[in-house]
Amino acid sequence: LTVDKFGDCLSFQIVSLGMERMRDDILAILAEVFRPQCIYERDDLAVREKEGMEQRKGCVYGAVPPELIIREHALMAVDIENGQKTGHFLDQQENRGHLRPYSAGRTVLDLCCHTGGFSIHAALYGAARVQAVDVSETALAMVRGNAARNGVADRVETVCANVFDLVRQDCEEGRQFGLVIC
Repeated sequence: LTVDKFGDCLSFQIVSLGMERMRDDILAILAEVFRPQCIYERDDLAVREKEGMEQRKGCVYGAVPPELIIREHALMAVDIENGQKTGHFLDQQENRGHLRPYSAGRTVLDLCCHTGGFSIHAALYGAARVQAVDVSETALAMVRGNAARNGVADRVETVCANVFDLVRQDCEEGRQFGLVIC
């Protein structure tokens, strides 16, 4: 069971049959304890089928706000409906905060950047230039929005590519970065 709290919204994922059997109780407890604006289910993982569970996705309580912005060292838009996992990798929050001593003055390559959590933080912490790479143009649009929201759009470049192909090409062309995040 993963439950991420984004302001007044909760996003959850259940990947085991044992937790699935307690789903209704879990939802009731989450609603009672947090009294959220919404609870969004992100059980749209193929791994659920291995335990005989169907894939599901949707708002199960309340309503999803049109825009969901959180503060995590930076202002970040979160897409709980279509983003990866529960919408934002909250478990990496502490790691993004630790980028400061490694970013200043460096060129940064952020691979599989999703919505740019590491990219935006590296730029805020003084990176000279950040290249944010993801295979999803939707995610990269969020990176650009998050960069603008935090005043670092001039230093964050987005690239829509398969990271394996791009890294191979970078190596062949002798391109180097001061910090690589993957």
